[in-house]
Amino acid sequence: MKKPLLVITLSVVSLAACVAAGTALYRWMTQGDKIRCVAHEFAFGCSTTLGHVLSWVGGLVVVVVLVLWARFRGH
Repeated sequence: MKKPLLVITLSVVSLAACVAAGTALYRWMTQGDKIRCVAHEFAFGCSTTLGHVLSWVGGLVVVVVLVLWARFRGH
């Protein structure tokens, strides 16, 4: 039961990451890399669509590396 649950979880997370990256990439290609800035009492900073895509890709790479490390560290 543990293995099918792991496969389902990884599949759903991978699909969600692909959808998020695809949506951000589509917006970047159609709208350009517009800079959006926020400044209020809870947040301050600027972001771009490319910045979001790179953040998601970096996060995905970290997760993949951690999963591979956890899987193969005992061998």
